[in-house]
Amino acid sequence: MGFAVVTGGLLAALAYFALALPVALAHPAEPGPWLLAAKLTAVTVFAARVAYVLLRWRHRARQPSQPGRTSPDS
Repeated sequence: MGFAVVTGGLLAALAYFALALPVALAHPAEPGPWLLAAKLTAVTVFAARVAYVLLRWRHRARQPSQPGRTSPDS
């Protein structure tokens, strides 16, 4: 779970700065709706990444390590 949260946080920060930084540098006095869009995008990216990693991990845990093999003699 730690991996999911860390990678989700990193990707969310990257998405936030990708949207907010150009606007903050161009018009520092009035960021306007771009900061709201950046925040919403960051939250969405974080939630999607955490869900993706956790669902992939859960799916992988249910699969056998060697599908089709039931005993060492087969």
